[in-house]
Amino acid sequence: MRKTVVLVVLYLSVQMLSAQPFSREDPTPAVSEQPAKAMAPASDGGYQFTKGTLVFNAGVSVGLIGYSGYGYLDGTGFLPVTLSGEYSLNELIGVSGYLGFYGRSFGGGAVKYSVVTFGGRFVFHATDLLNDKLKSRLPERLDLYATLILGYRIYSWSSNDGTPIPSNTGNVTFGPALGARYMLIKNFGVYAELGRGPFGVFGTGLSLKF
Repeated sequence: MRKTVVLVVLYLSVQMLSAQPFSREDPTPAVSEQPAKAMAPASDGGYQFTKGTLVFNAGVSVGLIGYSGYGYLDGTGFLPVTLSGEYSLNELIGVSGYLGFYGRSFGGGAVKYSVVTFGGRFVFHATDLLNDKLKSRLPERLDLYATLILGYRIYSWSSNDGTPIPSNTGNVTFGPALGARYMLIKNFGVYAELGRGPFGVFGTGLSLKF
């Protein structure tokens, strides 16, 4: 009987000793993984400009430039409307084309005045560069950019009651502007620009980005 008890005790002791290494699951991997995850850089995801990125804008202008007495504070009509599309050559530089329209009527519609404008823009996107050079933390959703516009405007007048009107004419549009765009979601955002736009000194509107 004693031999049996001794053998059982020895057997159980061996089992406990052999199981002990497996009961100590090495905790260090779990501990070491935690800081690695915490140190991973945060990202809004997919808001950067890369080669082939497309942006389509639709907006209005205020603060008209060069319209003398034919501004939107006279007569009836609507704010100047501009449509544009931009193609990114790389993460910093894009090229854009635009088309805009503006019209007013005077004297109960007896005299009508309209402007069609078209042209191109050079666009420089600065957010990534500012974050890199100035060690800033501007969000990826925010696109700070500068533009240089070159286009042409065609002015047209018409009268149905014999009122004297100016001759139809046109002129060149050229100048810089600064802009900011904020993407509310990955493909949709809002923008504002200050400077030489297709019609005026301030423009704002909506953007679709692909």
